Amino acid sequence: MRTIDFTDKNGIGTNFKIAWQANLIFVSLGERGCMVLDGYNYTQIYEYKSDQFLSAIGVTSDARYVFLSKNNSIAMFEFANRNEFVFKSSASFNNCVILDIIVSSSNNFAFIAGEKGILAVYNIANPSNIFKVTELQTAATLINRINFSKDEKFLFIGNNELGFTLIKLNYNQLNNLESTVKLVLVGSALPYWKIFQCIPTQDLKYVYCTDYWYGVYISTLDDVISQPESKYPIQFNFKLRSWPLNSINPLVFSVELFNQDQYLLVSVRSLGIFIFDIKDRENLVLYQKIYVSGQPVQLSISPIDGNIIYANKIQLNIYKQIVPNLNIRNPNLFNSHQSMIVQYYPQVFYNWRCYLSRDNQYYYGTQDFMGLVIAYIPDKNPYSIQFKYLIPAIPPNFTEDTTVTKNRKYIFQAVQENGCTLKIHDISDLNNVQIIQCLTIDEPTQHAEQQAISDDETILVISYDNGILIIDVSIPTQAKILSYWKMEGIMIGNLAGVMITKDKKWVLGTARGYGVCALNIENPANPIYTDSINTQGGEGIIASPYNQNLAYLLDGYRGVAVIDLSCLPKLSIISRVQLRGWTNDLTVYPNDQFLLVSTMDEGQLTLVNSSDPKNLYVISMFQQGEESSQSSCFTSDFQYAFINNELGTRIMPLKSQIILHTQISQFIVNQNNLVSSQVSLSQADILQVGQNIQFDFIPIYQKEGMVISKILYYDQSALQIQDLPSWIDVFNNNYSITFQVPKESLRSNVSEPVQNTILIKSALQLNASNFIYNQDGFQTNLTLAYQIFQIVRDKLLFLDENGFVTDRFLYNSNITLTDLQLQDLSLLEFIQKQVKITLQFAVFYNPVTFLTQNSLLFNQANKKQMITTPSQNLKITISFINNQGYNCVFVNLPYSGCIQELSSDQSTIQLSGSTININDVLFNQVIYHCKQYENNTNSNISIGVQIVDNLNYDYGGQFNITDSLFLKQLKNISINTQMHSLQYQFENQYQNSEIPIETDINFSFDNNYFIQPQSNFLPITYSLYYYDSSNDNYTLANSNYWIKLESSQLKFYAFASSDMFLTVTKLKIVASNVPSTTNLKIYENGQQVDDNNGHKPQYNKNQIQEAEEDDIFKNPLPILKIREKLICQILYQNGFIQDSKKGIDQLIEKDINPFLLKNTLLSDAMGLESLKMKSLLPSLGESIHCFPHQVKIIQASYLIPSQNYCFQRKNYKNYQPFSLETKLPKWLNVKCIKNAIVFYGTPKLSDEKVILVKIINQSNIIIRKFRICLLEELNNSFTKLDKIRKKTLVQPVYANYFHEIQKSLKEIDAEYEEKSQNDISEKSSEANDQQAQNVPNKIESQNIQRNFYSEQKMQNDIDENDIKFKQLAQSFFLPTDPDQKVEQQSIEKENNLKLPTKQFLEFIQTEILQASQAIDPIHNFQPKVLELNNSGSMHDSSKLAFQKYSQTNQQNINFTDNIPSEKQLPSFNF
Repeated sequence: MRTIDFTDKNGIGTNFKIAWQANLIFVSLGERGCMVLDGYNYTQIYEYKSDQFLSAIGVTSDARYVFLSKNNSIAMFEFANRNEFVFKSSASFNNCVILDIIVSSSNNFAFIAGEKGILAVYNIANPSNIFKVTELQTAATLINRINFSKDEKFLFIGNNELGFTLIKLNYNQLNNLESTVKLVLVGSALPYWKIFQCIPTQDLKYVYCTDYWYGVYISTLDDVISQPESKYPIQFNFKLRSWPLNSINPLVFSVELFNQDQYLLVSVRSLGIFIFDIKDRENLVLYQKIYVSGQPVQLSISPIDGNIIYANKIQLNIYKQIVPNLNIRNPNLFNSHQSMIVQYYPQVFYNWRCYLSRDNQYYYGTQDFMGLVIAYIPDKNPYSIQFKYLIPAIPPNFTEDTTVTKNRKYIFQAVQENGCTLKIHDISDLNNVQIIQCLTIDEPTQHAEQQAISDDETILVISYDNGILIIDVSIPTQAKILSYWKMEGIMIGNLAGVMITKDKKWVLGTARGYGVCALNIENPANPIYTDSINTQGGEGIIASPYNQNLAYLLDGYRGVAVIDLSCLPKLSIISRVQLRGWTNDLTVYPNDQFLLVSTMDEGQLTLVNSSDPKNLYVISMFQQGEESSQSSCFTSDFQYAFINNELGTRIMPLKSQIILHTQISQFIVNQNNLVSSQVSLSQADILQVGQNIQFDFIPIYQKEGMVISKILYYDQSALQIQDLPSWIDVFNNNYSITFQVPKESLRSNVSEPVQNTILIKSALQLNASNFIYNQDGFQTNLTLAYQIFQIVRDKLLFLDENGFVTDRFLYNSNITLTDLQLQDLSLLEFIQKQVKITLQFAVFYNPVTFLTQNSLLFNQANKKQMITTPSQNLKITISFINNQGYNCVFVNLPYSGCIQELSSDQSTIQLSGSTININDVLFNQVIYHCKQYENNTNSNISIGVQIVDNLNYDYGGQFNITDSLFLKQLKNISINTQMHSLQYQFENQYQNSEIPIETDINFSFDNNYFIQPQSNFLPITYSLYYYDSSNDNYTLANSNYWIKLESSQLKFYAFASSDMFLTVTKLKIVASNVPSTTNLKIYENGQQVDDNNGHKPQYNKNQIQEAEEDDIFKNPLPILKIREKLICQILYQNGFIQDSKKGIDQLIEKDINPFLLKNTLLSDAMGLESLKMKSLLPSLGESIHCFPHQVKIIQASYLIPSQNYCFQRKNYKNYQPFSLETKLPKWLNVKCIKNAIVFYGTPKLSDEKVILVKIINQSNIIIRKFRICLLEELNNSFTKLDKIRKKTLVQPVYANYFHEIQKSLKEIDAEYEEKSQNDISEKSSEANDQQAQNVPNKIESQNIQRNFYSEQKMQNDIDENDIKFKQLAQSFFLPTDPDQKVEQQSIEKENNLKLPTKQFLEFIQTEILQASQAIDPIHNFQPKVLELNNSGSMHDSSKLAFQKYSQTNQQNINFTDNIPSEKQLPSFNF
């Protein structure tokens, strides 16, 4: 329905007219003016604002000119360009209010009606000058409405209190511009009150007029119109008044005919539109009511689309005609309470078969041992069935089946009587039934259960216990047996069923408990067995009367099976439906739409949908109490069913007398959950889960007093009637329901549409008049009827106070009305029977069926919207199935508008978000990567898809990976085999992959090393993994790891702390456009694990060897790294190992403490490691690891003389830069030797004694600072220390660096003691002496062979002795010159440092001797002094880095360039 509101701007509806050629609607709105509506979409296209009240409107058929009632005159306007009214002219209307205006189809005349009963005709041919042609005064107070006949020769006037007035129109043509009309009064008819409007049928035989208070008056017109004008006017009477609804006192207004005058529309105040069926012209039957409040103004039918247009004072409504949805297609099994049992012979227990004549007048039923019953159905009313004749069976024989010819002349009755097999009866006269033939067979008499006759009634086949009889009955009086086929050796059991195909070529038989067989009978005298199927059922078989290729197998406990006869000679079962109980009989509904199946043991009558023979399913089931059904038959129109069982024959209606139209509407809801539009649906539309649906139940041909009392639900799983489920809401006094289609309506069936059934319970309001009967010679009057009504309502309590049947009345309730005290017992029996029928038919159940299906659909063909669902949000999970061995993973990418979750192995991805966003993701494809199968060549990989939308049952599907259009494969990144490996590229810059410690490292690989396939669209990203020995696996390096790799390019940065000196690091670079690895060279235990680029490994160890800085002293000279080969040579020369070629692994056998023996062999210095931990371990020199590409500037500064600083590492203050031009002092030179920066030169006495050197990188950041201290000639003990230096050797052992120091203290003991005693106070001397005395004891108590084989044990030992080590170390540093005591104390205070003491040197010597004996106790260990020159030997002129700032002679400083060759360095592997 569409509604246009008038109430705005003081509007009030007064009239409307339709310009049918232009399909425009013009509505007068009183003071508001008028509006023009588009008749196609009913939208307003123009509004005219009037300065006067408009009571009526008229329009030409082409909508060019409009006529408005203004100031008791008629005004003509041109509707120019459909956007304005242009005034043309006007004419007076006798100073009366105009109530109606109609325009002739010629557009030459306008007929005006109004107050004082005036009818005027105006010539409008010239719009600029309209004028009145004629006028008629009817003497009525007013004329309400006027209407033309179809040919416009008559005018029908609703003449108020004067009733109906008929005017004949005589047109006279004067010239092209002017013509006249003569109004001839034909006659009139007076009503009881006042006539509002009259409308004739198109054939002018009837006229229907509305009387305000008395409904519709009907009059015939034949006798009036056929009269000559000379007899006019004629006074005639209405033939009848008709208003079929006694409960409604009508106040009627407009009237209209439509649909070829078969229906009459009447507008009723406050109630709306009543539609009457007037196919019987003089009998109004209420067809439909459309409720509309308010006072009617106008009613019309759109000539374009047939819609009803109705206007009242406040609105205009448009009602669209639709095809009724009456839900009467299916047989209705729900009115079982209206059924009735008929018994002919109570002692008969079995009624195996029944048939009805085609005219529904006769019933034929087998009565077992009693024979065959024939009953008559008068007036086609089964409730009045009457016994007619019995064809008896001679005991002990019985009748189980029979066949009646189409002409209802012969009956074929299978019997077992004294050799007689078949009796043929002539039943043309039921008062004189005769046996015309008894067919015999020369075989023992058998049991015949089923028989069937060919369509042309020439061949009769009978199941005959162990075989099939084929009989020629083309001449019933001369029937003969053609053959007797026996099933011996083929099937086991009694042959209980038989059928013959339409072409008479095949006979199918069933053996109870076995199955079905097929015989070819093209030669009926010689049937040939072709096939059989063991179904374990085989009760009977029925050929479809509508489809020659279908047969229905009554398969006992296995239900009903469908056999495809087109497959013969082979038998083919194409579908089956399981039923309750034992399937015993069935009837096929027209066109094989349904099967009505009789079952025994359990159930009674089941309705099966068979419209698709390959998909049978149960619609509903009927069972009265504990009854069953041995057989059933139906009237030809399937209005009634006859169900036979041990109680007799139950007669039940299959159609309700209440007809309901179900208007189905879908409400479209916007994102704010508000209804944005409404769409009408048909019964054929399948409802989708999640849709918002409304059902409006509209009674058609509604019985007076009928109401919808309750709405129920039929559970098709349990086959039971139940209360409505919670997802259905009822409103509008049970005439409407709303629901959002839930997934529960599918009953877990997500693949096919599922039928749901709602039961509408209707009740009729009864009163005394309903108990007035007059039939079968019995009659009840109103007085007796009232007595019956009172007993039924007040005593039996079968009616409530409003006259509706109560739940107390049941189908098997006995009606006892002895309180009526009737003497005629036959009348009493008649009344009791009729009262029960009256009560039975006061309640009706109408099934309303609808199909629902899953609205969650996944269709890859619709690429832009693969997922269809009414839900605005959903979740999709995609998984790889059979993924083992293929290593397929989903790419960890952000998908716009979705929340993404990946499983730990990335074989499953879950996307959550709006339906629109997820469809966009699927359209753009989800990215995956298969490591093993680059091109999806293996079709074993499957994809599982699960979709959850929280409305439907979850969708689950499985697809082959090659057919999954929503996925896109990311191809593997390959390695450019034309390039050197990453390992090679790195070693090209860092020999043997060695990098320095305490140095910023950055390095870039060639970005072309990894090849990105052209089909890929994701950039390559890089990740770094390091080998974690604790879990024997590679771990992703986080932001705190000391090596960092840029994710967008092959560039890394590193900074190795001193603690990592000579540690081994195994790395793996992941080049990916997926979060999975592209395996490069990875080596474990010297064995290659994987190498995608095909390069052979060049090294057997993955190591990063790093020089470690001293934590206390900043040594002024660079560290020289020693190759493993060189280390082994030194160890071999000093007797530590037996074979220099076997490597340093041999030291493990020597029980060397890997933590005490720390740091590498360096030159030119001796120092101490930090006291923070581990132990007092000597180290030599300091490394300066800066690479040329890192360095921007090297500059030096000299110390300001005001302060003297020495041996500082961290705090460099008061230094003044050299000139910016020189940067470095002249004597100091710098060069790069194999990526190591080497400082060398010879200073003069005049040069600055202390120089601070700064190395600045490309970002202007100081990356290294160190001091160079120039010493004059060493005096006193320092001269001896210099000698010690010449005999010092630091030897690295294994990977954690052993230091052995041999020192000669003999030459310096006295001098050192004397100097020390002079430089300290007595108190300090005593304390120092005490410390010196304690040192040997402590040293002797230590065992250099402590078992430090595990890091944990070493750390524990370190923790226990940490304090002792610190105390011991502090005792080793004392002032060395008494004259510089103040200065030295200042230095100690500033730097928290002390100079070495004798005790320190003694401690070092003891440690060395014990270590050497532990390593090789057999040999007399005398370490040799190793001197390297520029070609790889140690300079004898190298100076001790442990120096004192002094004012003596110049000491030359030489720098070595001992840089190991590439082949000797350990490798840095990627």
